[in-house]
Amino acid sequence: MSDAVHASPQYRVRLADSTDTDALVQLINAAFAVEKIVIEGDRIDSEKVRALFGSGNFLLLFEAEELLGCVYVEVKGKRTAWSAAEPAEIRIGPPAHHGCRRLFPQRRM
Repeated sequence: MSDAVHASPQYRVRLADSTDTDALVQLINAAFAVEKIVIEGDRIDSEKVRALFGSGNFLLLFEAEELLGCVYVEVKGKRTAWSAAEPAEIRIGPPAHHGCRRLFPQRRM
């Protein structure tokens, strides 16, 4: 399977690998920056991201070489769980879709 899942002149989507760890840490922490008023420290670190690679996959969205957002997907038996992260300053989609979303309950496949 190719690393490039979808490409257009403006956007590119691909699966992440371990070399994307630092960029994912930066992106996820930026997306959860709003939590800083109630939670001290970062939302995630490199160790936690590397652990997530062992149980699921990150799908990355780029505009040119800039990482705009990610979706993490994990299959658990007949269930899937996923989270999406995009910093609030992202320019795509209506304002209601900006920010970070963690969607549960899990849906049956």
